[in-house]
Amino acid sequence: MRTGLVTTIICFLALAPCLRAEEDEGLKLLRQGIERLERGDYEGALAKFRDAQIERPESKEIHFNVGMTLYKLERFAEARTAFEAAGRASDPVIERKTLFHVGNCYVKEGKYQEALDAYNRAIALDADYEAAKQNREWVVRKMKELARKQKEQEEKQKEERRIIEKLQEIIQEQSALHGSLRFTMREIGRGFGPSRVKELGGAFDGEVPAEFRNALRAQLGMEPADEEVDAFLVQVLEQTEPEQSALLEKLRALIVEAAEKLEAGGAQPGGPQGGDPEVAKLQKAMPHLETAELAMERASRAAGEELDAVGLHAGQEAALEALFRALNELLDELSRLIKDQAMLLKEGYEFARLLEDEQVENRPDPATLRDRCVEDAQGQKGLRDRTEALAKAFEGQIEQLREA
Repeated sequence: MRTGLVTTIICFLALAPCLRAEEDEGLKLLRQGIERLERGDYEGALAKFRDAQIERPESKEIHFNVGMTLYKLERFAEARTAFEAAGRASDPVIERKTLFHVGNCYVKEGKYQEALDAYNRAIALDADYEAAKQNREWVVRKMKELARKQKEQEEKQKEERRIIEKLQEIIQEQSALHGSLRFTMREIGRGFGPSRVKELGGAFDGEVPAEFRNALRAQLGMEPADEEVDAFLVQVLEQTEPEQSALLEKLRALIVEAAEKLEAGGAQPGGPQGGDPEVAKLQKAMPHLETAELAMERASRAAGEELDAVGLHAGQEAALEALFRALNELLDELSRLIKDQAMLLKEGYEFARLLEDEQVENRPDPATLRDRCVEDAQGQKGLRDRTEALAKAFEGQIEQLREA
């Protein structure tokens, strides 16, 4: 236990005389167990106490010594069960001592409220039980400290969620601008090819909505001349520029906010990562946010002074890629696992639709099918390995909390 928490493990010796005076087999085994316990042979002591329990299954004293030995072996849940069995006695001295040790076991397990209840019950039996009162005070301080840290952590997570929500909003708006440009260019016959932004799936490469197509054709005419198309494209770029510039300013404000939070956390963008996981995630995201800022600047220039649709498209794609990378860094590993699993499922569904295509020539050939199956198996294995690593990390965190 940490300094300030009383364990008083010597009290089990005082309970041996409570047995009958005759040296029967159970008492002999108990004494042998105590001797081994004094020498630090905890496994040997436990074996003797277990044998003694066979001879005296109802002995509260043997239950108590079993509990003390299991406690020394750091098998705290088992020790607590043994202490609780010993505590079910008419002797208030044994009962208060077992409650005290039950509380110590709960502390080792990180169950502070249960420990507090056990100490309170021990003190109720003996108002002058100083060891129990001291441990109760320690637990109360510990619970207050944990509550304070939990509140601080919740505030940090709340701030992080606000940044994530703002980033998601920027991604949504940038995606809308980018999608509008792609739809327009496709409809006038000047497309860019498939979008390379994987996270967007096929959203920008599907069918152009009928209402968008009808409005566009009505504005251009059914068979527009090249000069009419060029004039329309200039109009589209001029209308896009203010929205793209406004989005750039929104991103810059987010970067300033993120930098302030890093500074408040004692870190700097690009500097060594600190111990706070939230700060570390923000540090990893910052370079991607800055890359997105440069890409948006390029897109704004292309839509404004340069009137360059290709430059606008390239800037928007690069910005979206960087924004998604930043978002991925801000999400915790569990969120990333869920997102990546969803993406893998989506790709699987899209490939399955190809296999069922009525046009045989559109179906993948055997080599492509084999490669796709290998790729899917590798992706699933990667997700499984990451899930197992995350589970181990959670177990480690729980163990640290128990030992704190």
